[in-house]
Amino acid sequence: MAEDYGMRHNPKDGKKYTGWKGIHTNKQGQKVTEYSMGFGIDGKEVDIPIIVPSTTQKELDVILNGGEPTPGMIEKAIEHAKIRMKQGKSPFKNPEDDE
Repeated sequence: MAEDYGMRHNPKDGKKYTGWKGIHTNKQGQKVTEYSMGFGIDGKEVDIPIIVPSTTQKELDVILNGGEPTPGMIEKAIEHAKIRMKQGKSPFKNPEDDE
């Protein structure tokens, strides 16, 4: 049975998975697999992960320590989401992405 990482803020988006950078612990001792924000992309509001494959350890540390994502982190996340969405995929990592 797969581990339960919780649900995304928007229930229609489904259950969380391991995230693009794996499982981490924030300064409150909670497991973190994703950190998402909503943005207008192609004329609609979309929740996307801020932690994406190109996120650096320094950027990940910002999130895990409770900081706000930088404009550069947001730009990376939006570009990643656009690429995934053009492929007909969710911007979030799902089990099929491990295959």
